[in-house]
Amino acid sequence: MVQVFINDFERFCGMLINQVDLCSDEVWTATDGKYPYWWHIMHSIAFTEIYSADADATTKIPYSMPEIMYSKEPENVLSKEGLIAIILDIRETARAYMKGMTDERFTEVNHKLSKLYGKETTQLGALIAILRHMCYHIGCCDTILRMHGIKGVY
Repeated sequence: MVQVFINDFERFCGMLINQVDLCSDEVWTATDGKYPYWWHIMHSIAFTEIYSADADATTKIPYSMPEIMYSKEPENVLSKEGLIAIILDIRETARAYMKGMTDERFTEVNHKLSKLYGKETTQLGALIAILRHMCYHIGCCDTILRMHGIKGVY
């Protein structure tokens, strides 16, 4: 069962990287989706790290939580190369988390997310959250690309 999550996760990471590559410089900072295109991808991959990294791990995201959460606009824009590097780093973090997962562990409490959500959350809940959140922002970014005449990844 865990392999199902891993397979989709790998596919979605590939889509995020493709969306970075497909994006023109003009669209990179366009706010057609309320927030700049690059910020959607950064936010998505930041939450992949939040959902999968150990509680004491050092973040790979160069922004504060208010910036990640769309509450405060970042002072600097990530380059495409910088964002791809972050995606690749966080992909490794999430891979390690998923590879340590077993079907038997699905019902274990994920203490980090339980604290973040303010309610008990399981390891299965964390796995689903990673995929759900990535899918949502892949859809947002594809919509922005299409608004600019660029074929998306779906």
